[in-house]
Amino acid sequence: MKLDDANQRDEGNPSAGTTSQSADALLAGGVNVVIGPATSSATLKVIDKVTCAGVIMFSPSNTASVFTTYPSHGLYFRAMPSNVLESSVLGKLVVADGNSTVVVMTSRADDVYGKDLRKATEKAIRESGGRVLDSFSYDPDAPDYDKDIQRVKAENPDAIVLIGFAESDHFLSSLVKAGLGPRNKRVYDASGSMTNTLAGQVSPRDPAVLAGMKGTLPYPGDEAFVKRLREANPGLRDVTDAAQAYDAVVITALAAAVAGTDAPAEVAKQINDVTRKGESCTSFAACMALVKDHKDIAYAGPSGLLRFTDHGEPSSAMYDISEIQPDGTVKPLWTERASV
Repeated sequence: MKLDDANQRDEGNPSAGTTSQSADALLAGGVNVVIGPATSSATLKVIDKVTCAGVIMFSPSNTASVFTTYPSHGLYFRAMPSNVLESSVLGKLVVADGNSTVVVMTSRADDVYGKDLRKATEKAIRESGGRVLDSFSYDPDAPDYDKDIQRVKAENPDAIVLIGFAESDHFLSSLVKAGLGPRNKRVYDASGSMTNTLAGQVSPRDPAVLAGMKGTLPYPGDEAFVKRLREANPGLRDVTDAAQAYDAVVITALAAAVAGTDAPAEVAKQINDVTRKGESCTSFAACMALVKDHKDIAYAGPSGLLRFTDHGEPSSAMYDISEIQPDGTVKPLWTERASV
C-alpha cells in the first residue's frame, strides 16, 4: 500500500462530478484501498466504480442504511454504523427533554444521508412516545425559506429537528429571525452540521442565538487521541469523524498484516475479524505485536468498541449528546452507546 500527495483527492460536491473524477484518478494511480468518501451521497456515486475495480472502499463516516447490504463484492466497509443507531439516540433525546410534538426537516430531498436519517429519527421519536406533526425537506438553494418557515410555524411544535450540512446556517438564521430559534423553541441537530463554527455563521455578532440547541455527534475519541490531534494541528476547531478515520486506516493496515499481502481481496477478508475475533488491543503497536505472535486480535480504537458485523460495519457506536453554549462552542453533555 502507498500513500502520498498524488493519492489524496477531494470528494467535493457529488453533483459537480468531483467525486467521480477523484475516484478515477485514484484508481489510475493503482491504489489498493480508498479511505472515504465522507458523505453517503458521494459514496453512492463511486462505490460501484471502485469495488468493481477490485479496490477496497472504507468510509470513516457513511451512515446511510443502504450500505448495510449493498452488493460491493465484499470490498466496502465503514467505521460508522447506519443512521438507525444515531436516530435512536436523537429521537430518545428529543422526547426525554419533554417534547410531545415535533417537526423534522432536512435539506435536499435527494440527499440519501438526510432523507435516511430523517425517516429513522421520525420512527425513533414515535417509538419514544412523541408525535411527529410534519416531516419534509427544504431546498437549500432557494432564494428564501419563507414557505418552509411558515410551514413550521403553522404546526407550532414543541421541538424542531434539523438534519443538514454546512448550509444549515442559512436555514437556522431564518428560523431565528422568525422567532423559532433556540431562544423560543427547542431545536435539535444531527452530526452533519453540529460544529463549533455553526453559531458564528448564523450570527457572527451574537453566537448566543443558538445557545441551548442540542444534537448528536459521533464520539470524538478518548482524551489522549484528541490531544494528539490538537498537538498535530493546534488550530483544529472540530474533530468530528477523526477517530473513525483513524480507525479505518489502522484496521486496514492490521488486516493487511494478518493477510500477509496488500492484495485488496485478501485484505478485505480480514477486516471484519481484526475487530472481533481474538485478544483485545487498543493501539496499532499492541495489535501488531499480537499479530507477529500469530494471535487473533480484536482491535478497539479511539472511536470505541467496534466489533464489525458480517456487513463490514460496527455493531455499536457511541454518540456525544452535545449543546451549543452562549459563546457558540459545542459542549458534550454525556455519551450514549447504541447497538444493533
